[in-house]
Amino acid sequence: MGAKLRADALDLDERGVSALAGEFYRHLVGRDERNPGDPKRWQIMHACDRMAFHYLPKSATSKNVVLTNQLNLYREIRTFLLDRGFRLRPACANAFLHEAARARLLASLRLESLARKRFGEDPNATAFPAAERPRRRTWDVLFDDYAAEKQLAERTKRSWKNNLLKLMVFAGVDHPADLVFDHVERFRDHLRASGTVSNHTIRFGYIGAARAFLNWCIARAHRSADNPAAAVIVFPEPRHVLREPGLSDEEALDVLAATLGPRAPNISDRTADARRWIPWLCAYTGARIDEIAQIRQEDVRQTKYNPLHPDPVWYIDLTPEAGHIKTGVFRHVPIHPDLVELGFLEFVGSREGRRLFVDPASVRSRDDLRGVTASTSNRLGRWIRTIVADPAVRPNHGWRHRFISLASTAKVDREKRDIITGHSSESRGARYGYRHPAELLDELMKMVSHLQWLRHLRPELVDDAVARRSDIRQPAVRSRRRKDADPIPSPAIPVGASGSSPGGVGSDRAAGKKTAGWRRSRTAGTRRSRGADADPSAAVSTPGRPPGDDEALGRGERSDRDRDAAAFTNRRVARGRPSAGRAPSVGPIPAVSSTSLQADQGGGIQDPSFGSNSSTKTMT
Repeated sequence: MGAKLRADALDLDERGVSALAGEFYRHLVGRDERNPGDPKRWQIMHACDRMAFHYLPKSATSKNVVLTNQLNLYREIRTFLLDRGFRLRPACANAFLHEAARARLLASLRLESLARKRFGEDPNATAFPAAERPRRRTWDVLFDDYAAEKQLAERTKRSWKNNLLKLMVFAGVDHPADLVFDHVERFRDHLRASGTVSNHTIRFGYIGAARAFLNWCIARAHRSADNPAAAVIVFPEPRHVLREPGLSDEEALDVLAATLGPRAPNISDRTADARRWIPWLCAYTGARIDEIAQIRQEDVRQTKYNPLHPDPVWYIDLTPEAGHIKTGVFRHVPIHPDLVELGFLEFVGSREGRRLFVDPASVRSRDDLRGVTASTSNRLGRWIRTIVADPAVRPNHGWRHRFISLASTAKVDREKRDIITGHSSESRGARYGYRHPAELLDELMKMVSHLQWLRHLRPELVDDAVARRSDIRQPAVRSRRRKDADPIPSPAIPVGASGSSPGGVGSDRAAGKKTAGWRRSRTAGTRRSRGADADPSAAVSTPGRPPGDDEALGRGERSDRDRDAAAFTNRRVARGRPSAGRAPSVGPIPAVSSTSLQADQGGGIQDPSFGSNSSTKTMT
């Protein structure tokens, strides 16, 4: 009864209202006449309906509804009207409310008689006039059925329903069977003449929605076999591409540099967090902006021990459980070591709510989440637009274009690139199997490092941001466990005296072989050499102390998480694989001596200079 008034709302006279109430009476009786049950049930129902009728509000929209039977009456009336596609104007709704209450009283008496085996002629058959309106469901009720059957996304459902409403109002009809080709063609010309809608939106948002909906109506026998929207043609506008759709090198570095700067005044904590981290996450994952904005704390996780991939890897679980995923398929996206160095894991651990960039209090349902994440991405896009003024670049989606361009330049495996970005694979065979985050991380390490690039241009900005990573408050409560991985904080990783993995796995890497993961050493070597100037203990270990010694780790002075991080880093160095990304740590991490580095790596580590893969240096 509280539905929004639209152009197809009925304005019935008193006879029409009584006829509609008669149809409601026949609906109530026909529902239970075959099995009426115990007559006492209908006696009690009739007494309750009589009280509800006596205290019935005068207005159909009144909120003074206190009796249970009154609430049931309201629900039955609403279901009855929506099922038949009826919309009543306020005056008709008030009159029909009282007529429907009278019909319910008579229906309970009739069902009591049937329960007592009195199968005579219905005395109330002539109490209402015959129905004057054919029982036909309007387009909006049919569209709700169509959207439920096709499982349309909530945002698509709202957009298409609003576009179809404009078409139906323009044509002056309320049922899909009444639409003809002339209606759709004139509506297309009307949208073109308005100048506010592009041909692309007309083609896919208006005509495309009408075409899909009418095809469904034809399949469900709600109209004849012809589809008027299928014959309406909308030619696309001429497209002139003047530049690449992704962010350029200068634009990307400007945005990333702005994220490391001081916080803007008069913005919320969630907005500040979104500005700080979402551009970096998009730059290193190529994910869609909404997928990043809806991440929960429990979605940032670490892999368990695997003989094929013994080293633990941090990754983000982009799953439909957290919110909308365009393909509807989960994926595990590895966290780049640069994000670890900037303190992303500390930031995740400091979140008290379930989501990183969305206020949990504003998300009450899955539909609310889509709106909240859209607001977050829109605010972030407006902020990036103040830095990137070129209108040809989409401020949020430009990161996705840039990631794919850089992946192609670095010759990243196309199948693994599609897994990281969440693109549907063209090959059916590529949809089988699972790629471990460690494999995907090896591919990510082929790509250019935005952090090292920015550090090369503005070292003081990056060093200050890395130094401020320990200011984030650590959590006191662990996230709930899942079966396939360990949430933050990770459990302790046992390290042997030789630094090899349990069971002797990974001996080829300990011998210094340049496997795919060896590419991570370039970034790690750069960080270690730069950190040596600020803290000599980070570059040269204390004599007589092995890398995994508890005394060197500072037992009792650091948390379990920092001790695990230091042990993990030293184990990688002892194997000949310098750390691809330091796990969260407040103080300097002890390293092995240069002598052991030369012995394990065969003479040296790669040159820390940016962008060079050919030259190497030996640490002395």
